[in-house]
Amino acid sequence: MPYGSSPMRALLLTTVLLAAGCADTTPEPMVNDGFAHLLRPGAYVCRGEPVSIDADHIVISLTGPCTHVRIAGSHDQVHTDIAPLGVIEATGDFNVIGWRQTEPGAAPLVQSPGAHNDIQPAAG
Repeated sequence: MPYGSSPMRALLLTTVLLAAGCADTTPEPMVNDGFAHLLRPGAYVCRGEPVSIDADHIVISLTGPCTHVRIAGSHDQVHTDIAPLGVIEATGDFNVIGWRQTEPGAAPLVQSPGAHNDIQPAAG
């Protein structure tokens, strides 16, 4: 069958899309005003600077220990590792945020000036 045929074209397109999905295309966060600004879904490693999630309707996972996580977007699902005495700040609205403290110590400071945010320690 030639490449232009419908079944072969579908197989080729599926292969290309799967390969693209497996590649690490997560861009480095833009660092501005002291925060690493995250704009896309995915998994990120905290590197010491505060992190700001600035997108809406995304699922994101932060591993760390993260020291300051600001969720400025709305309708996000966030899981974050947080350092003792870290800060979780939800300025956006309608976010679901689960956190796990990376080591023993004082609990993080949780602030939610945004509306209808659900911020809880992660189960397990």
